[in-house]
Amino acid sequence: MMQKIIEFAIARPMLNHMLLLFIIVVALFSYSNIPKEIFPPSKLDSVTVSGFYSGASSKLLDKIAVGEIEQDISNLSQVAKVTSIIKNGSFFVVAELKKGYEAGAVVDEIKDIITKIKSDLPSDMDEPIVKANELVFPLVNVSLYGYDDSKRC
Repeated sequence: MMQKIIEFAIARPMLNHMLLLFIIVVALFSYSNIPKEIFPPSKLDSVTVSGFYSGASSKLLDKIAVGEIEQDISNLSQVAKVTSIIKNGSFFVVAELKKGYEAGAVVDEIKDIITKIKSDLPSDMDEPIVKANELVFPLVNVSLYGYDDSKRC
């Protein structure tokens, strides 16, 4: 079987050259159309709300701030899941978005929710911060290593 294929290829050199030319043209066309980036952009489909209130217990923060924030954020149609982490003096609420929604557009709506809730929060509490989560890669990492030769005699 293999010998017949080899004989066929030897008997028709023009077909071999045309096949090689076709493969080269397809490779060049494919190479020019493939996007090339060192660090491709990647967005996380989530928004984080973080707040701080010094000296407050986790139960108090849940009662005065986090519960209402979670409920209002979960009522948004773009939000798939809401999770929160409450520690003494601070809280973090993460709103994961449904597919097809961008975090930048939802940030404004969540900021509006925080503005409405702000009147119910204690006056000495810092205003919660709303941010869209983005995955950022450093362009260059540099590691230096030195040898201390001064201790040699």
